[in-house]
Amino acid sequence: MTRRLKLACLAGLALCAFAPPALAQGSYPQRPIRLIVPFAPGGGSDVAGRLAAQCMTPKLGQAVVVENRGGAGGTIGMEAVAKGTADGYTFAFLTTSSAALNVFLYRNLNFDIQRDFQAVGEVGRSPSVLAVRRGLATDVAGLRAAGSRSGGLTYGSGGNGTVPHLTGAMLGRALGVETTHVPYRGSGPALTAVVAGQVDMLLEAVPVVLGQIQEGLVRPLAVASPRRDPLLPDVPTSVEAGLPGFEIENWYGVFAPSRVPASVVETVARALREGLAEPACQARLREMGLSGGTSDPAAFRAYWQAELDRWGPIVAASGMQMD
Repeated sequence: MTRRLKLACLAGLALCAFAPPALAQGSYPQRPIRLIVPFAPGGGSDVAGRLAAQCMTPKLGQAVVVENRGGAGGTIGMEAVAKGTADGYTFAFLTTSSAALNVFLYRNLNFDIQRDFQAVGEVGRSPSVLAVRRGLATDVAGLRAAGSRSGGLTYGSGGNGTVPHLTGAMLGRALGVETTHVPYRGSGPALTAVVAGQVDMLLEAVPVVLGQIQEGLVRPLAVASPRRDPLLPDVPTSVEAGLPGFEIENWYGVFAPSRVPASVVETVARALREGLAEPACQARLREMGLSGGTSDPAAFRAYWQAELDRWGPIVAASGMQMD
C-alpha cells in the first residue's frame, strides 16, 4: 500500500475497500512464488528446478519455492499450473519430455500445452550420450556390427514415453539395427542394468551417466550433440562417430500460464537471466553438466516451437501412445 493510500485510509476507512488492486498490491512480486516441478523429488528435473529457484530468489526479492507434483509423465503438475490462478505467483518447471513430448504422447490431456502455457526462460540443456555395456563395442561401427550379428540390440530407459525411450528407437533406425526397449522405474535402474550387462545400452543425459563412465563401468561411444561436451572431451560427437543428424538435447525451462501478463513474465525472465549469470549459479550449472540456455522469452518460445515441430513426427513414426 502506498503512503498516499495510507493517508487516505486514515482520513476515511471506506476508501480502502475500493482501492484499485494495483495500488493495494504495489510492485511485483509481493509474496513468495511457487515453481511447480511435475516430477518426484531427487531427479534431474527437481535438482535443476531448485537451482533455478535459488538463483532467481535474490533478484526477485521474494522466495521462489519449489513444489513437486509428480505423476503421469508430468501431466498432473502441468494441469495444476494450466488450470490454476494466473496471478503471476505460480510457474512450471518443464523439460523436453513434459513440454515437447507429452502433447503427442497423451491424447486426453485436460490442457493444451501451446494454448495454456507461455515460455519464460530456458535454464540449461545437456546432450544425451550413447553408453554401452562393457565388451560390446568400442565405437559406433562396432555397435552396428554387434547388432547385426546378434539380430538386434536392447536398450534401457527410465520409462515409457521418455526421451531415452524415443531416442533408442531413433538410434536403431540410424544404425539399421532392430532395437528392443526395456523400460525401468527411472534412469538409475536403467543405468544399473547396463552396468550389469542385462541390456546393451542406453542414451541418457551426460550428468546421469558421467560417474559410471569415469569409473569404467560403461563405455561412451558418442555424444548426441554438434559439439563435444566439456565433461567428456574425449568422446566424439554423433557426426564424428558416424551418426550425422543424430542430435538429442535434454533441456529445462520455466513456463507460465498463458494468461499471466507480459510484464510479469518479463520480470521473472529477467530474474532468471540475471540469476543464472551469477558466478555461483554458473558453477552449479557446469557441475550439473548443463550449458546455459536462452533466457529471453521470445528466443525460448522459438526454441520450444522448433522442438515441438521436431518431436511431433518422431512420436508419430514411433506409434507410441501413453493413454
